[in-house]
Amino acid sequence: CPKEISAVGAGTYRDMGFPVGSYMVPSSSRKQFGPVYVMEGAGPQHEVQVYDTPQDVVFGVPARYIPLPYRCSGTGQVVYRRHLYCHQHGSNLIVKFHLKSYDIIADLPLPGAGYSNTFPYTSGENTDVDLAVDELGLWALYATNASAGKLVITKIDHKHMELDKTWMTSYPKRSLGNAFMICGTLYATDSHRDVPTFIRYVYNTETGEEQLLDPGEM
Repeated sequence: CPKEISAVGAGTYRDMGFPVGSYMVPSSSRKQFGPVYVMEGAGPQHEVQVYDTPQDVVFGVPARYIPLPYRCSGTGQVVYRRHLYCHQHGSNLIVKFHLKSYDIIADLPLPGAGYSNTFPYTSGENTDVDLAVDELGLWALYATNASAGKLVITKIDHKHMELDKTWMTSYPKRSLGNAFMICGTLYATDSHRDVPTFIRYVYNTETGEEQLLDPGEM
């Protein structure tokens, strides 16, 4: 860091055999071939499929299934430092679950966060709370009644499961198709119904500056 997106390439995709879900890897290093964690659907989900390598995903050979003692909501789960973080279905809680001991380590409420399709993305049901990981750590993206449905960004102290800092943006969350973080900067796409889809909104948590991009700019 700092890093900024300058262009978006064609990318690649993999057909998982189901239309909606979560595909999670514990490392962004291309040289490190770790396990892949998959959750099918948008919730409520109560099971994680574990593949030892990305190649096992290609052949559809999971190594094991991890049952969860609670239900996850949406597609915004993340795997970070041997833990699964997810939005607990029907609540404003973020749950931290250890992927080796299979224990719930802690849960953290997001004050005022909408759930049960109060402020979802355009891309699907149960996407009220979206978790993201970047070079700086763990983030939660959501909206509240106090923010009038505008997107809220919160940095989470993952070690102590505490709220670190929160930023309120000016962009309505229900108008966004998805969002992600890079080096503390949020990038949000326009509606998934807009084809092709572009990055339309950028918010820098370091400076508080925001940008509304023209269609096709990125």
